[in-house]
Amino acid sequence: MATKASKKAPGRVSSRIPGSAAHPLYGRPILEAVARGDLAEMKRIRTQALAHIKEVNAALAKLDAKLKG
Repeated sequence: MATKASKKAPGRVSSRIPGSAAHPLYGRPILEAVARGDLAEMKRIRTQALAHIKEVNAALAKLDAKLKG
């Protein structure tokens, strides 16, 4: 039995990663927190984003090392 694909408005991007409960820590979640003006949420998202950036930078450094070696 075929399933219907969900339709979304043109230009609208999901703020969730498909198949995951995780939010990407850029774009929409950050902008929505700013729009709501919730200082505690903005601080929490900032902390999460900085930790994610640190993790990504470490992974990229390992990738670069493999590519050079």
